[in-house]
Amino acid sequence: MIDFDRLDGALELIYDAAVDRHRQPRLLAELASLFNAHFSDSFTRTVDFSTFSGRVHGLDRRDYEDEFLGIWVKRNVWSQKRPVVRAGEILTTRDMVSISDLRASELFNEYLDVRGLHEGLRFDLFADTEVIEDISILRDWKAGPFQAGELRAARVLLPHLCRSRMVSRRLDEAKMLAGAGLAALDQIRTAILVLDRRGRAIHRNAAGRRLLDAGDGLVLTATGLAAANSTETRRLEVMISRAAGVHGRPGRSGAIRLQRPAGGPALLLIALPLPEGRPPAESEPIAELLPLSSPRVLLTIIDPAVRGLLPQSQLVALFDLTPAEAHLATELLGGDDLQAIATRSGRSINTVRSLLGRLMSKTETRRQSELMRMLSQLPAAA
Repeated sequence: MIDFDRLDGALELIYDAAVDRHRQPRLLAELASLFNAHFSDSFTRTVDFSTFSGRVHGLDRRDYEDEFLGIWVKRNVWSQKRPVVRAGEILTTRDMVSISDLRASELFNEYLDVRGLHEGLRFDLFADTEVIEDISILRDWKAGPFQAGELRAARVLLPHLCRSRMVSRRLDEAKMLAGAGLAALDQIRTAILVLDRRGRAIHRNAAGRRLLDAGDGLVLTATGLAAANSTETRRLEVMISRAAGVHGRPGRSGAIRLQRPAGGPALLLIALPLPEGRPPAESEPIAELLPLSSPRVLLTIIDPAVRGLLPQSQLVALFDLTPAEAHLATELLGGDDLQAIATRSGRSINTVRSLLGRLMSKTETRRQSELMRMLSQLPAAA
């Protein structure tokens, strides 16, 4: 008999597992216990079985992965007879295949029977044209077939399991997108910092980390960013505060230059307000809705001393350039003029000009300024 008083605890675990995958083993254990079973698993696969994975309770993990997933998953008599076709269905193994057919199967005789995996209950959580997900619970013959009360409890749990699965999938998608976005920032040679409304750095791309580690003109302190002196630090704080939109005001972009103690060219900083994570209700100030650590400002820091390098292989592929033409393009983008390039390469100025003419022809540009503008729009290597 099902202890219906335990359903509240199971429901809590269902949603805990949606936001924290480390809670899923405990959920599987609770479901097995609730239905007087010693085995449960959460199984995900592609429709063509090209990819599949599972998490198990009640069996040795290596046994489950090596034996069931490694050998029997594609020869599962239950799923062959009644595959998952839609979310929201509950099936017993007796619904899927007769007892006589089960006993005659290789799966039963070589895997299930010796492990006491006989009577089963399957929760169909998701199915589309690509992916199928379910949770299965199995117990020994001695526990008997699943009774009406157990099936009623399963029907109570199923919609929550389906919703939990959707929540988990949405969170996974958000994490993947966020990870891809942060990885993309690392590919940009310009230093980029994401700041909260107090000016504290929530994230730094690879170029940003290098710049802050150098500590020349801009440093990261326990309370936020600081410039080389107190006057410039105050200007920086004001710019960030305005971009963050404090006291309910919309953020405004700003830009300043910061001098460098080492004497190099000044850093060029541009602060852009980031859109809010969600619209506030009309009566609620945005500052009260969002946590202090929410992203509010995108700070880009241009270091004129850092030369952007266009991979010459990309230029060759894009415009069918020769190595010499591609090399000339990267030197021009690095700030060199034709005479400096000719002197360094040992070529005559006329030879370099001829090379430039072929480069402009292949890139379909008519003036050197047009060529530079086009090249500067191509992504440089970090």
